[in-house]
Amino acid sequence: MLFEQILFFVAGIGALAGALGVVMLRNPFYSVLSLVAHLLALAVLFLLLQAQFVAAAQVVVYAGAVMVLYVFVVAYVGGSDDPLARDQSGVIGQLGPVFAGALLIELTIA
Repeated sequence: MLFEQILFFVAGIGALAGALGVVMLRNPFYSVLSLVAHLLALAVLFLLLQAQFVAAAQVVVYAGAVMVLYVFVVAYVGGSDDPLARDQSGVIGQLGPVFAGALLIELTIA
């Protein structure tokens, strides 16, 4: 029982770290690898829930086939270093956080 709890926490932290890596990493290739780690951690969580078929499908379909497609697309297209690193000191750069805050408040209330 203790081993399953430790494995659950490790897989949960791995899933969270992988999801954060997808969003936070600037290099698209590393972002795809982080998504693979996230999907594998989810497969471990499915195994802990006694859903072996779902875990196997997760690994084969998503971590296998779809991720290979993503890796090929990133390798073929290539990623520029930082296309979004423009100077955002204008009106849009100042109104972005305001709209994000309004969206957060709206989603919290609804």
